[in-house]
Amino acid sequence: MQNLLVTGGCGFLGADFVRFLLAEPGFSGRVVNLDKLTYAGDLRRLSGVAEQAGGRYVFVHGDICDQEAVPRLLDLHEVDTIVHFAAESHVDRSITSPGDFVRTNLSGTYVLLQAALASARNIRVHLVSTDEVYGDREGLSDACEDTAMHPSSPYAATKAGAELLAWAYGRTYGLRLTASRSSNVFGPFQHEEKFLPMVMRNAIRNKPIGLYGDGRNVRQWLYVNDHSRAVWKILSGAREGRAYNLGSGTRLTNREAAEAACDAVDSVLGPSPGGPRRNLIRCVADRPGHDRRYAMDGSRAECELGFRPEVSFSEGILRSAAWYADNAALFEA
Repeated sequence: MQNLLVTGGCGFLGADFVRFLLAEPGFSGRVVNLDKLTYAGDLRRLSGVAEQAGGRYVFVHGDICDQEAVPRLLDLHEVDTIVHFAAESHVDRSITSPGDFVRTNLSGTYVLLQAALASARNIRVHLVSTDEVYGDREGLSDACEDTAMHPSSPYAATKAGAELLAWAYGRTYGLRLTASRSSNVFGPFQHEEKFLPMVMRNAIRNKPIGLYGDGRNVRQWLYVNDHSRAVWKILSGAREGRAYNLGSGTRLTNREAAEAACDAVDSVLGPSPGGPRRNLIRCVADRPGHDRRYAMDGSRAECELGFRPEVSFSEGILRSAAWYADNAALFEA
């Protein structure tokens, strides 16, 4: 890996990975960040990176759906490895605007695969996917990497479709591939549309916190830097042609996660005059097709790569709450 392309490198996951990679002693190459800078992409996530990297970092403002620009980019920067983060990722938005998700998550992945295949450098592609491709695991065993995909939302369906297309390219054309399917990732600088940032933002402002349905939907939670570390382990040590579940072992209902986030804000800011901030939580009408339980078996990543999360949920949520409290002005309407 000498010239690594990160798509969506100004997004929440991508930016953390760019920072991680440039600080990783085992990587001495160059990072090219391709990002369209939609509402979810923010250059501030990578503030100071170009100066610190000393020529090892390049930002390119562009669209992965551009069938002419992407191949040129791969050739210009002699890319040998692609880590594909770029995606529309908010489930609620996928319900109201599924076409945006089809374009970016499916068509964009197709353009990237075609460009990698056309290159003479035998490019390796790593797809960053999600546990949502497995669908609702209520009453079912934990999903392993060979479990069939049963996505529920347009978002999950486009991520599953992107993966299936990539695996087909691997089998048909011999394209070098790996993939990771992560549980819910959280941490500082995540967009406020996501669940835990929304909870913490409202808690900081002492505003009501909406919780879909009865709040008993179960999710696993993984701290963002652990996610970056896992992707690096896959790139540097995984067998090609393999997918890896990135679970955390921390399973909480949405209510438990929301209450923990509120308690973390209380710890950072001190008690609210109105009492514990968890009292701000209100149940609201559920969203369509809301999966009750996500659950993955992460033993492959542990056994083959030695990956285990290092940051507990309690520590990660405290770090996140402190960051959102210190940067509340970023989210003022």
